[in-house]
Amino acid sequence: MARTRVGVTERFDRDPYAVWDIDLGRQFKNLGASLSFSNLTNMQYEEIKGVAMPGRTVIFALEYVIARKIR
Repeated sequence: MARTRVGVTERFDRDPYAVWDIDLGRQFKNLGASLSFSNLTNMQYEEIKGVAMPGRTVIFALEYVIARKIR
């Protein structure tokens, strides 16, 4: 699975800014793995005046599914 998102936002009385996110994922038998990149371009912006939003962020996740058969 792969997904990308580019969002351009223009807030009242502020300059417009663009944020690019990418999500990658793979499902194996009982194991899922994902890698997410947020604000890939490291854009410096403020949703609320005076509050800086995070820069580039990378998150890696693993998920193990325990399946139980019900008879």
